Amino acid sequence: MVRLCLAAFMSLFILGSAYGQEGRFVFESNDDGYVRFDTKTGEISICRVVNDQAVCRMAADERQAMEEQIESLQDRIDELQTELAASGTGDSGGFPSKEDLDRTMGFVENMFRRFNDLVDDLETNRTDPPPATEKRE
Repeated sequence: MVRLCLAAFMSLFILGSAYGQEGRFVFESNDDGYVRFDTKTGEISICRVVNDQAVCRMAADERQAMEEQIESLQDRIDELQTELAASGTGDSGGFPSKEDLDRTMGFVENMFRRFNDLVDDLETNRTDPPPATEKRE
């Protein structure tokens, strides 16, 4: 009975605080109490009955936190773009130059030729016949 009276009082209290600002607040009841949504600012308050008292608290504003994170990330992107432009590597997009590719390909070709020469030397110098395999029955 006390909870019912307190819930009725809380409803009047919440509705009374919105008096004169019709349409600004939207109220929804839930298992724990009421949720008050401010249509002007987007803020959410959660009102509950705790120890037979109405307690309203501001809900965590995830939208504001997300906007702050987006702003922080945008600042970081701007910093990185400035650093990239200052380093002079922004035009190639981080890829090696044609000269670097030619030098690397020359190294790989030289290594491949040496490897082939080593294989040819091993094949021509092989004097021992391959070991015979024994068949078991």
